[in-house]
Amino acid sequence: MHTCSSPIALAILFLSSSGIAQIGSPAEYLASEAPSHALFGLAPAGRFMFVDGESRGRTRVIKELAYRHDASVYTAVTGAGRSWSSVTLDYAPCDASKQTAIFGAVPSATTTRVFAGSVTWPEMFGHPGSTPALWGGASGQLAFPFSVAVTASDKEDLSFDYRFRGGVLRNSAAWNLSSYALDGYDTDQAVYGDLRMHGTYWPGRGCIDSGSVDPLGATMSGSSVTYGPAYGSANLRNRILVRFRSEGTAPSAPVFHAVGLAGMSWGGSFPGVSCNTLHVDLTQPVLLFARVASANALAETDFGAVQYDKQLAGLKLWGQAAWSDSLTKAVKLSTALEATVARTNPLYRRWMIWGGQPDAQSGLVFVEGGLNPIARYGQ
Repeated sequence: MHTCSSPIALAILFLSSSGIAQIGSPAEYLASEAPSHALFGLAPAGRFMFVDGESRGRTRVIKELAYRHDASVYTAVTGAGRSWSSVTLDYAPCDASKQTAIFGAVPSATTTRVFAGSVTWPEMFGHPGSTPALWGGASGQLAFPFSVAVTASDKEDLSFDYRFRGGVLRNSAAWNLSSYALDGYDTDQAVYGDLRMHGTYWPGRGCIDSGSVDPLGATMSGSSVTYGPAYGSANLRNRILVRFRSEGTAPSAPVFHAVGLAGMSWGGSFPGVSCNTLHVDLTQPVLLFARVASANALAETDFGAVQYDKQLAGLKLWGQAAWSDSLTKAVKLSTALEATVARTNPLYRRWMIWGGQPDAQSGLVFVEGGLNPIARYGQ
């Protein structure tokens, strides 16, 4: 039985405190929480092969494979307890660069059975208790201690082939690919940067153009998207796309978009304007774009696809619109938008094959982190 047994729990504690080498995959998350979550244990039966090329370049003697819960708040769906009457785990060296949907084509040498037994994963509610959660789970139930140690050379990648049978949810509910959230990383190749609005735009407040029928003050909205090296559209790979869009200014009339490298969340005064505050810091570099709003009082400033550089990650751009009221000709200001440039998600040499049945010969290939939980190899 692979349940809450004290020998396994003691083994987890021993590995954590004895100084025995441990390898995280990806390595950067061995002792820190990963930014997302991954779904594993999706069905009562199936075949899952994980291919890992992250630790190539060193000889590894592996005696255990462990996962950990995601440091999030579990619900009845994301933490439903489950068990399988039979789980087997086979190891084989491989070449992670040779991606295939055929299970048997992955190993580059004979496979070794390293685990066989029943498995029970605990029901989870609320936070797991620490960030990051404990490797192997609080009672060792997310750890797979190997019956025989395996050795991988510095020129080999790793493959782990799971076959699950006889799965039952603790509440006896239908599985329907019921998820179980483990700690995972994000591989989304379109990463949206943080957006924050500053200023006033509530009904009857903010700067409202005299020709507008909208009771809301004029606003500045937009988007900030960083596209990674594997994004579907080749022309957007490793590019940043930032847009600012004003709404509610004078229709079919000039509007100016000020975009600066610094801003003031608390706002400041601007000569002759009392209906809103200035949030773009005019003492720092500012670009001014002249636009003509549409008949619906919309105008957009698009910087085009800018080459991504990691030094730009975290950069904040502040945008705000100014216009002359369509009747009074007084200067008015929209709300401001603070847009942050996001960091691209790294690509890891990890992928997996998911087969619908334990004896499936081929399956679906996934490189997404959402189906490929981070792992720890105990040596």
